[in-house]
Amino acid sequence: MERNTFKNLEQLENGTPTDKIIMLKSVYKTGKTTVQPVSDGMGWYLGVARLSEEDKRKLTSWAEPTSKYTLRDGVTFNLNDPAQKMTWEWVKHSSCIALSEEICQHTPGAEFYVYLENEVAAKNISRKELKYKAIAAIMNDNAVNYPMRAELLGVNMDYAEPSVIKDFLMDQAESNAEKVLAIYEGADVSVRLLLLKARKKGVIKVDEAGFYRYGTVVLGMSERASVDWLQDRAHKHLIELIEKETDPEYFVKDEVIEEVEPTTSQVTDEPEVIEKVRKGPGGRIITTKK
Repeated sequence: MERNTFKNLEQLENGTPTDKIIMLKSVYKTGKTTVQPVSDGMGWYLGVARLSEEDKRKLTSWAEPTSKYTLRDGVTFNLNDPAQKMTWEWVKHSSCIALSEEICQHTPGAEFYVYLENEVAAKNISRKELKYKAIAAIMNDNAVNYPMRAELLGVNMDYAEPSVIKDFLMDQAESNAEKVLAIYEGADVSVRLLLLKARKKGVIKVDEAGFYRYGTVVLGMSERASVDWLQDRAHKHLIELIEKETDPEYFVKDEVIEEVEPTTSQVTDEPEVIEKVRKGPGGRIITTKK
């Protein structure tokens, strides 16, 4: 029979008989730790029932304040077995056990965690989805952007073939999808790209002290600080100035050319004259005849 998957320990403990199997995974895999009941701070122990001698005579097993249990990777507790269930009731309070892998990663001193199939499956799906998304971003990108993308990842590949850079980016997507997605979808990616291009063209310079400067304006003590500073809405005008100096060709207005047809209100033997009118610098009208 196939086991269900659960989001937390409580669901697992209250599942069907085939589900009520608790498995512990070790952070260190080969490590093992012996635990004892944990004090409840009020003179007794968590998960340990208070029993009289008469109560004990009616039972085949029970927990004592001096009970011990050795934990190792893969150890299981079958909650359908009264003795194992009794042991689990006090063992689960040990400070070295986290109730999930997620909690374990944020709990200093945790050596073991309760293995939850649903949690593991969800993480695997999430990782695969991120990887697919990162690869798709690279595939849909224009190859001319690859060198800049690589440099945002900290590698200068200006003189490498596009196929080589693409291969590098794909490898990065496989190993660190989140980092690759950040250079495509990050909220600051446009400013980071502008800063990179501006540095290459000498519009922004880094002085001997490591300060990023645009003319006399200090942007920050590092690339990260400069990006954060430029993203402030109060400095939007500086981004526009840097863009115009970095890519001036994008800010040149196209010439507007109009043909003025010759008038036919009077008959003349003079050759036909066609005037061409175009807008010059500053919107000045320039007329030429042919």
